[in-house]
Amino acid sequence: MTTLSLAMSVSGEHAVLVGGGTVAARKAALLLEAGMRLTVIAPQLVPELAEAAAQGDFVWLSRIYQPGDLTGAFLVVAATDRRAVNRQVGRDAREAGTLVNVVDAPSEGTCTFPALLRRGDLQVAVSSGGGSPAFAAAVRDELATRLDGAYAEALELISQQREKLLTLGQGHTYNTLFIKELLAGGLVHLLRQGDRAGAEALIRQRLTASAIPPDTQS
Repeated sequence: MTTLSLAMSVSGEHAVLVGGGTVAARKAALLLEAGMRLTVIAPQLVPELAEAAAQGDFVWLSRIYQPGDLTGAFLVVAATDRRAVNRQVGRDAREAGTLVNVVDAPSEGTCTFPALLRRGDLQVAVSSGGGSPAFAAAVRDELATRLDGAYAEALELISQQREKLLTLGQGHTYNTLFIKELLAGGLVHLLRQGDRAGAEALIRQRLTASAIPPDTQS
C-alpha cells in the first residue's frame, strides 16, 4: 500500500471512535491529546474510558454502532472486537469520504496511526504502513534510546533563530546545511552536558559565520 505521511492540525475537529475496549482507549487518548472533539460509540467502556467519559472528556453513546453515526466526522476509528462491525464502519466512512482507521484491518481504512516518539516539540513518527504496528512501535522504542531530551532543547534553541535562518536568502538547501553544521559541531552534546551557554554560543558563532548582522543576533 502506497502511503503519504502528513502532520495535520486537527484541534477542534470531530472524531468518532467506535469501540470501548483497551485498543479503543489508546486511540481515544491520542485523539483527545490532539485536541479533537470526540464521540465514542460502545455499549460498554473499559475503566479508563469510563472515567474519562464521567469527567466529560468526550461524548459517550452507550449503544452499538448505527448507520448515520459518522455524519459530520472528520476522522473515524473502528476499534471494536467485532470484525463485521469494524468492516461496516470502514465501508461507511469510505463511502462518506471520511478519513478512517480500521485497527484490525488497516487495508480497509484510509489512514493509520504511526508509533510516535515525542521529545518536547520534536516528534518522530514510525509507520509500517499498517503491515505491523508492533514492529513500528519496537523501532520507535529503539530510537527513544538515542534521542534524549537534549534534542528537544536543541529544537527550542534552533526555533528561536528560525526567522534569522529564513532571512539568510540562500534557500532551503543552505538552511539544511546550517542545521547539520550545528549538529556536527556538537550542539546536542553541549546540551546533554548541561552547557546551554555553550550551545547558544555555538549558534551565535554559526550565525556570524553566515554574515548575519550583529545587531540582529540574540
